[in-house]
Amino acid sequence: MAPQLLNYITISTLSTTIPATTPIYMLNLLRFRPTAVYGPDAPPAISSLPPVSGYAAYYTRYLPTVMPLMPAGAAPVFVGKPLANLVASAALVGDKQADGEFGQHESEGEGEGEGVAGVEWDAVAIVRYESFGDFKTMATSDVYRETAMPHRVAAVEAYKLVVCEELKM
Repeated sequence: MAPQLLNYITISTLSTTIPATTPIYMLNLLRFRPTAVYGPDAPPAISSLPPVSGYAAYYTRYLPTVMPLMPAGAAPVFVGKPLANLVASAALVGDKQADGEFGQHESEGEGEGEGVAGVEWDAVAIVRYESFGDFKTMATSDVYRETAMPHRVAAVEAYKLVVCEELKM
């Protein structure tokens, strides 16, 4: 599965419903490629880099490139590795699994993280931005698209990027 670039149409559309001054948190769910894949659209200086894992490309190429581009006040508030999936699969019926067995149910097929049964993501990050406008300006900038995005696309096999607003409780 090839990751898609950021959906710039959605970012633009959200600008009509999320005020530019609204503080946001970006929830990043990431699954890394075994080996980073730089496509033909990557600039020659980037595509000629030596091969590395998707994990290494993300942490040693993407993050050092994107951090200086982040707006003032933006910062990761959490970065972690998923340990387990606690959500019951569709195979569970009531308190009993469809196959008649009770106990741990490991997911099968696509979407398993490296070495963690049932976990589809290799990393989770939450990044706080002072405003949606700040995020939009960074993510849609030419410098982000040309210098950071090629590393993200090369590193990441699949991802979810969810815009969140803090709820005051």
